[in-house]
Amino acid sequence: MNKKVDLISPYDVFYNEKEMFYYFTTDDSVEYDVRLLNVDYLIDLPLLSVSLYPADNRVSRIGIKVSETTCLILKRMLDADSVLFYTCDPNDNRPHCRNRLFNMWFSRFNDGNYKKFSFSHGDVFSTVIISKSNTLYEQYQKTIKKCIEEFEIQSTEK
Repeated sequence: MNKKVDLISPYDVFYNEKEMFYYFTTDDSVEYDVRLLNVDYLIDLPLLSVSLYPADNRVSRIGIKVSETTCLILKRMLDADSVLFYTCDPNDNRPHCRNRLFNMWFSRFNDGNYKKFSFSHGDVFSTVIISKSNTLYEQYQKTIKKCIEEFEIQSTEK
């Protein structure tokens, strides 16, 4: 069952309860899926991996309305004490562009209430975003910093 989400955004946002993902359709009739996958095994704390793709893999320009709608969905998740993780997909040779775009989104939509931890190896860029009001903020901060340090040590050893 699909449920309209109570969210003031440029596009109407729906939640697919059966498959557990958000989606919206642009003015150009491109449907974007914002999918969340539980990946707590990465740090032994609740963590959601986020992906954003056009549902039919159609190449589409990401305009301000797509940016704003996506960021409002993610903000809703962060305000619900979720911690979000994403990796910029290098398969199309555009991870640098994607990383710049996501960094721009974070700068534009962060009202000072969120903390971002980023790390990279080659063309793989990854980020964890957490609300500073998250009840486990201090624990996450220590765990994520430790994981990044271990990741960087392993990356330099190879």
